[in-house]
Amino acid sequence: MRSCARSPGQRRGGRTSEADLHAALGTLTNGDLLYVRGVPPAATYIFKHALVQDSAYASLLKSRRRALHAAIAAVLTEQFPDVVGAQPELMAHHYAETGDIAQAVTHYQRAGERTAQRSANLWFSRATSRGRCSISSTASNCTYDFACFLRRRAQEERFDGLLLSESALSKDWNAPEEDAAWGSL
Repeated sequence: MRSCARSPGQRRGGRTSEADLHAALGTLTNGDLLYVRGVPPAATYIFKHALVQDSAYASLLKSRRRALHAAIAAVLTEQFPDVVGAQPELMAHHYAETGDIAQAVTHYQRAGERTAQRSANLWFSRATSRGRCSISSTASNCTYDFACFLRRRAQEERFDGLLLSESALSKDWNAPEEDAAWGSL
């Protein structure tokens, strides 16, 4: 995400004072790192280039990144339930970055179902593929837990079923993701 917006009076989860926040945003804007649309406090801040955003993100410690993603997910869940319902892929991204794979998988599945209903095939394919990969990343966690293995396998089959049902209508039958899905069923 390249932009950030806040509503006037919106509560933030951070420890920075409002004055310090405005000063820091002003410094970034004056340094030509951010565009500002609107008037503070209801302004939207957008990175001028994706590489600037990527550099800022990469400079954060992994523990700090996880904490920020967790805070974002918590604020969205508590204060913006409409965003949670309308953008499950956004929630999935933040949960995946925190390491909460169970929540990420749940939201990736919702994103896949929503995009399949809208026939948004590219987004559907991305959401289901990311969700399937998130499930696969938990395989080592279920090595000695049979109940965990069964839950993970059921989730994999739901994603494979979603992928196959949508791709049967819109994609090439010889696509690599289809071969993998058919092979795992």
